[in-house]
Amino acid sequence: MDSLIDAVADPAELINLNIGGSSYKLRACTLQTREPSSRLARLAVCSPVDRLPLCDAFLHPANEYFFERPAQLFDAIFKFYTTGQLHRPLHVCELEFRNELHYWQIPEKRLEPCCIPPLLHKPLAEEFSIDDLRRTKKGDREETTKERIYRFCEGDGSIGSALFTGIR
Repeated sequence: MDSLIDAVADPAELINLNIGGSSYKLRACTLQTREPSSRLARLAVCSPVDRLPLCDAFLHPANEYFFERPAQLFDAIFKFYTTGQLHRPLHVCELEFRNELHYWQIPEKRLEPCCIPPLLHKPLAEEFSIDDLRRTKKGDREETTKERIYRFCEGDGSIGSALFTGIR
């Protein structure tokens, strides 16, 4: 190989990533096989010089492509690339995770069935009003806020409720 700049990535090449200060290493072929149209798959097939627009910086001493993103959110993305399964961390806001998937160009449809949220089945493109999130039906009438609080405190099956009822 005469020039790194003219070379296209070798599928066995190890790609060094730095996401918000945390280092990750993945093989180029792993990035290409999980979601070929994703940001990282595109980064893997580019020459080193063509990779620069896909990241925020290149850190020469560590030979890492830097992304100014939260490492906490990237852990799930990293696990997706290494295992082929995409799970949303429970402690992460659903919309925040959706935005992260959008940034990395990983379709929401790749989420495992256990992680598809029951409340927000609408795609991001659809608008949500705060009333959509507050309203629940109970029979023929809307449930009052007082009833929802009582149900939450008694254990309504949500993650927040489970944490709340387990703590008291």
